[in-house]
Amino acid sequence: MRNCWFLFRYDHSEDWNRYCPSAKREIDNSFRVQYLKPVDRVRYDWNQIRLNPHLDELGTFLTHWTRSVFGPPASMDHFDFYDSVQRSGDYPFSARHILERILTEQLVRASSRFIRGGYQVVSFTALNPSDAVKLMRWRKRYGYYSFEPYGIAVESSIAANLGCRPVLYRTIEDFKALQESDRPFFQNIGSESADWQPEAEWRCVGDFDLGEIPVESLRVITYRESEVDRLQEKCECEVIPLTIGD
Repeated sequence: MRNCWFLFRYDHSEDWNRYCPSAKREIDNSFRVQYLKPVDRVRYDWNQIRLNPHLDELGTFLTHWTRSVFGPPASMDHFDFYDSVQRSGDYPFSARHILERILTEQLVRASSRFIRGGYQVVSFTALNPSDAVKLMRWRKRYGYYSFEPYGIAVESSIAANLGCRPVLYRTIEDFKALQESDRPFFQNIGSESADWQPEAEWRCVGDFDLGEIPVESLRVITYRESEVDRLQEKCECEVIPLTIGD
């Protein structure tokens, strides 16, 4: 057996004998590192929080929520991604950091992930933030939340003038019958166990430029009150905490 490598947990090196009973080779401990149980998984306990009552003022707004990503964005290669993680004292691709990057760039970058036809779009929800919280669920299949409590909210009338519109909840069979201009707004209606209509989704095609929006028509939403000042330094619009009493 040549050039064959096995990776085992520090406290499970006896697995070598189980997987390679006939190898009869000594274990080289030169590169052994101690196994550390992960403690940094993002968690939100919605039963233990108090929602900010001022969220009700955002009833006419559309919100783009961010979420943590655990791999390089489309514009970044793997080397730069891991180099950025290694150099940072805090994980630089958390939902909060992504929101900060949006504010710095004044741009919400489009994505084709989970979009039939591969169209590049930016997604919003017409739900009030206090209602959107109910849809912030951990998706075990993908290893991340559907979205997290960090977002940018835009008055719906302004967003509509910039090309945002409600998605078309249809069946997959309906997709081919749609005009080309409507296809980026197609969303599978889902099923009883996975109904997407409660998301009240809107989309725009391509990147969404915040620089074209009046400051008074924008709001930034952050999870905790203690995060408001940090985000307020990065924008001129009002920053609203989703929760109070942290």
